[in-house]
Amino acid sequence: MFYRGTGILLLLAVAAASALEIDQVYYDRAFSPNADGVQDSCALSFHVDGGEEDLALVRAEIHTDPTQPPDSGTLARLLLEESALGTNDSRYSLKWGGEGEDGETLPDGFYYLHLYALTGTEELWMDTPVELEINTIAPDLVSTALEPSPFFTPLLEGADSLQQVFFTSSSFDTLTDTALLRIYQLEEGSVSQELRLLERDSGYRVESEFGWKYRFLWNGMDEFESRADGLYLGWIVLEDDAGNSDSTSVNLDMDILAPSVSVFGYESASSFHWNPADVPDTLFLRVSDRHDVDSCRVAWGLDAEFDTEAISLGTGSGDSEDFSLLLPEAWTADSTYVDSTYRIQVDARDLAGHWMTEISSSQALSFTLDSLDPEAPEWTTPGGRRIQSSLSLDGTVSEADLTVLLFQGASETARDTLELSSSYDFSFFVQLEDGPQTFQVQAFDPAGNLSALSGELELVYEPGAEVLMPGRFRGGSDETIRINTPGDALSVELRFFSLEGKLVRSLEASGGPQEWLANWDLLGDGGRPLMGGLYLVNVLSTMNDGSLRSERKVVALVP
Repeated sequence: MFYRGTGILLLLAVAAASALEIDQVYYDRAFSPNADGVQDSCALSFHVDGGEEDLALVRAEIHTDPTQPPDSGTLARLLLEESALGTNDSRYSLKWGGEGEDGETLPDGFYYLHLYALTGTEELWMDTPVELEINTIAPDLVSTALEPSPFFTPLLEGADSLQQVFFTSSSFDTLTDTALLRIYQLEEGSVSQELRLLERDSGYRVESEFGWKYRFLWNGMDEFESRADGLYLGWIVLEDDAGNSDSTSVNLDMDILAPSVSVFGYESASSFHWNPADVPDTLFLRVSDRHDVDSCRVAWGLDAEFDTEAISLGTGSGDSEDFSLLLPEAWTADSTYVDSTYRIQVDARDLAGHWMTEISSSQALSFTLDSLDPEAPEWTTPGGRRIQSSLSLDGTVSEADLTVLLFQGASETARDTLELSSSYDFSFFVQLEDGPQTFQVQAFDPAGNLSALSGELELVYEPGAEVLMPGRFRGGSDETIRINTPGDALSVELRFFSLEGKLVRSLEASGGPQEWLANWDLLGDGGRPLMGGLYLVNVLSTMNDGSLRSERKVVALVP
C-alpha cells in the first residue's frame, strides 16, 4: 500500500507471506529544527499489525544510511522501542526534533526512518525506509533586477506588455523550493492590501555569474484583471519544503497615464474669453505628471499638425513643469486682434515616454475674443407696493454666460452677484426695509465687457394685515384676496362657509412663500352661483415648520 502525507509520497513495505505488517505510515519529509517556530520538528505516525500473534517488539530508528536492514553503526537516534506489548495491534504518533543520541541537533542532511516489528514467530523490517531531511538553511536571494527599467509602461506603443522581475539564487531547488511574488500598491507611502500573487515562471532558468537566474512575469493586472497607474511593492519570498524562507522587496513603477495640460492660473478651465485689448502675447502652459515632463508641443487648430515646440521654463509646482508659448500672428489683423474663437491642441510627453495623443487625447483649448458689451438687463418684477418683507427680484438678460450685479439706491458697490452660466433669467432674493427702495442691475460677460445699468425698480414696503379682502364681493376685477403670512408658508387654503356652517367653496391660494393671492368667482364647489348674503371665510396657512395658522373673516356676497 502507498500513503501520502504533507505533499510527500510515503512508502510501505510488507512481507509478502507474513501476517505481520507495518502500514499507514505518515510523515513530514523535511523540517528545520532551528527554533523559528516553522516546521521545527518532524511528525511521524504508523500502524503495526501482528496478525494472530501479540507484538513482542516495535522499534523506530533514525539512521544516516538507507540500507535495509540498517547497520547499527549508522544509527543516529532511537525514537521508539517497546517490548512485550500484550496486543497484536498498535498505532504510534511520534515527533522528532532532529536531535541525535546525545541530544544535540544533527547537522543538515538526509536521514532515514527504519521501522521494525517482532512477534513470537515473525520479524519484519519495512522494505523501504522513509527519507527525512533536516534543512535549517533557506534558499538564498543573491540579487534582484527589473526589466524594463525604470518604468513599466504596458500601454506605450512598442513597450513590453509584461514586467519581468528577476531574482538570482545560488541554492534554489526547483523541485523542493517555491518562489512567490506578492504585489501591493503603494498609496502615500503606505502599503495597501495584496493585489496579486504570482508564481515563478517555471520555464525560465538561466545560469549567471552568481548562481541561477529566475523570473516572475506580471502584466500589471490585479486579481480582478484591472490596471491602475502608480507605485507598487513587490515582495519576493523563497521558501523550501522545510519551512525556511528568504525574502526581499522590489519597487515597481507602472506608468499608464499621459501628462495633463492646463493654462497657468486657470488649472480647471479649457475655454477662455478675452477682450482683444487684454490678450497676452505669451500663453503659459502647465504640464503635470507623476513623473518628470519631457516636452510639450502645439498645433494651431483642432485638425492641424503639431508643429510648434513650447519653451520649458523649468519646474512648476509639485510634479509639473511650465512652458511658454508665443501666440501666432495669424490671430491678428493689421496688428490688432479681432473678435473670433481660436482653438489650439496641446500634446505633452512624460519621462516614461507617454504622449497624450498616444494614451488618451490631446488637450483642446478654446480662446474667444469678444469686444462687445452685453445689453443692459431688464426687470420682469413689477414695481409698486409690497406687504411682504421678503421678495424675489426677477429679470432677463440678452445672452448667456453673464454675471449679474445687483445695486441698491445710489451705491457704487454691488449688493449681490449672480453667475448665470447658460441661463437667460436671474433672480435675487432681498429683504425689504420700511419705505421706498430702488434697485438696479448690471451685467458683464466672461471677457469683462460691462453692460449699461438697467432701469430702476422702485418698491415700497408697507406691511399689511394678514388677510386683505373686500368686505363685499360683487365679482369685480379688483376683488383679489391677499394673504400676508408671518413667515414662509408651504400652502394657503381658503374655505367659504354659509352662516349655517355648510362648506360651500374651497380655494388654493397661489404665490408664496409669504405673499399669497386668490380670486373668488362667487361660485360654489359645484360651479353654481351662490345666493347673496353673508359668508364666513376661514384662511388656513401651513407654515414651513409644519405649524398651522388660521384667520377668520365675514364677507358679504352681493350678486
